[in-house]
Amino acid sequence: MTNQSEVKTINWGGIIGLGNIANKFASDLLTIPNTKLYAVASRSQEKADLFADKYDATHAYNSYEALVKDKNIDAVYIATPHALHKENTLLCLEHGIAVLCEKPFAMDANEVSSMIAKAKEKKRVTHGSTLDILFTTLSICFKGTEK
Repeated sequence: MTNQSEVKTINWGGIIGLGNIANKFASDLLTIPNTKLYAVASRSQEKADLFADKYDATHAYNSYEALVKDKNIDAVYIATPHALHKENTLLCLEHGIAVLCEKPFAMDANEVSSMIAKAKEKKRVTHGSTLDILFTTLSICFKGTEK
């Protein structure tokens, strides 16, 4: 068994989009050992500063582009409006950052395909909670139909 002191601290670089669901994620994140809310990003510097202060994040950025350029970020949680999930996910993946995307993961199957393709290309993880339901449903629907 690994000693907690030997486990690398994960720098959640954090959170892109600082609405209600981001508050829930941040408060839950603080309960996990070896996890740090390293940075947050909003289009408003004031909102980013307030959120960072509330959850003890080290950095507050006023643009998503500035956040993804920070080399100390291991993973990002995307909590922006649904129509921006693909754009924000691809931005993070392009900079080599793993992504956890709030549901819905994307607006349609084509967006999901492009997001997964970019994750494979960059050898990074991207995940949306909606995918769990989708893949479970598909496996149940098509079970026994394979040749």
